[in-house]
Amino acid sequence: MNFVTWNVAAINNNPFEYWVTHNDAAYLKLMEDVMHFVDKPTPEQDVAVETVFSNDLFEELAKAMSDQGWEGIDETRTAWKQDFSKRGIVSGFIKDKELGAKRLASMPDRLTNSIGLADGTTRCRPTVISNYSGMLSDVPKWWAEWKSFMFDSQLEMTVKTGVKTVRPCQLLTPILRSKYPAVTEEEEKISVPLQALCCAIFDAILVYMLNSVAPSTWHAVKTALCESLCSNKVGLTVQILEKEYLDASAIFLQEVSGGMVEAIDKSEILKGKFHLLLPAALDRKRDQNSVVLASRDVFGEGAQELTAEVSKHMESSGSACSPGDLYLAKVPLIADSNVSVLLGSFHGDTDGLLTIPLLKALCKEKANHEGVELLFGLDANCYVKGVPGKRLSSAEFREAVVAEGLEECWNGVAAESPQQCCTTFNARTFLQPQLNKAVSRDKAEADPSTDRNPKDYILFEPTKYATSGPPERDNMGKKGVFDPNAPFPTLQFPSDHAALYVRLSQL
Repeated sequence: MNFVTWNVAAINNNPFEYWVTHNDAAYLKLMEDVMHFVDKPTPEQDVAVETVFSNDLFEELAKAMSDQGWEGIDETRTAWKQDFSKRGIVSGFIKDKELGAKRLASMPDRLTNSIGLADGTTRCRPTVISNYSGMLSDVPKWWAEWKSFMFDSQLEMTVKTGVKTVRPCQLLTPILRSKYPAVTEEEEKISVPLQALCCAIFDAILVYMLNSVAPSTWHAVKTALCESLCSNKVGLTVQILEKEYLDASAIFLQEVSGGMVEAIDKSEILKGKFHLLLPAALDRKRDQNSVVLASRDVFGEGAQELTAEVSKHMESSGSACSPGDLYLAKVPLIADSNVSVLLGSFHGDTDGLLTIPLLKALCKEKANHEGVELLFGLDANCYVKGVPGKRLSSAEFREAVVAEGLEECWNGVAAESPQQCCTTFNARTFLQPQLNKAVSRDKAEADPSTDRNPKDYILFEPTKYATSGPPERDNMGKKGVFDPNAPFPTLQFPSDHAALYVRLSQL
């Protein structure tokens, strides 16, 4: 029997966020020029903020904020005149670690970069680092689009009470000192207009920078990235599943969007081959769901979902996973309808702290189904180097799996030699608002900020199955084809996790 686990998520908002393996010389030159601009700017490049975002633009921003009834406009103006306007765009703003710690640019970017609407579409802030498709050829053109989007657009969004019409600027919320201690008491009081200002400055700098280093090429490079990594991401992912993994007995998927669920359901190839097993409560707000494709040749109709039962076990132990991250079902076998198998999929939290509580809850629920086998795919979010109580290591995960009487597809190799079993390799570029995480492309392999870890696994019972060889990784869109030196996603492979293909033999 063959099984696949794949966290299909990747870049959704910023097409430039991660280094991608790309054959286009224009992309490589652009990213290297940006890196040099940020890393070692010349005096001609590191101009004052007011040279890029003028005082006239600030006053237009101040009026727009005042029209919203925001408080703290005068204090924000003082901060602009005495501080922000005088800073160098690179040395004093983009590379300011204090600014990063206060989240004054990254927080408003996260809230307004890509806004999901009630009709299922998305609106993007006019910025270099979103999927906004318009040409931003200079700061004046950008500013007209940016101000209109932030303060004039009327967007219908789904909220708990139904559908609500909001302006993007209304999504900005105060940054609290209790969560971000770097923020001063004074800054906390005016943090909403201060975020709007810092977001505007940051976006203006990016437009200025890219039109300085690559005026005739950067927009075309961005368009190509957006098409492969964002607008065509679902189609490319489904195409890989159709072409490479039809021989799977089950495919465990994580971080699946509602749009991808619909695309799978519309695929004649996948629908003819697999049952699409979904959570009853498909989460469309976070839009990151764990699902299972179960082969119609192996598994029958009538899957019984057990997600809620496992979630209750977790809650009783003081843990809880986010909506959509877990799916488990009891599925009958075709060969013998009296025999069922537990099939499930799970997406762990960033540091993997929920993975072991999930494992224990899963085994607790399994104990309620005597004689039923377990086959489970997951992004465990464990690391080469863990930190006890703060970040899960592959060795700690392996120990927990064995303690529960289970086995994992790496058979301990990922615990003993984790560098040989990495299923992620992504490194942040210098075109994103958290520069403390940026790395040089030629140093990505060794940089501690690079996510290169053995995160993905398939669990099974060692009394029922054994692996037929090591797992096969795919980061090229072809089963078993894996380049360990290529950062991904790529234009051919739109995920930041490798697909993992595992052959199991029944004992």
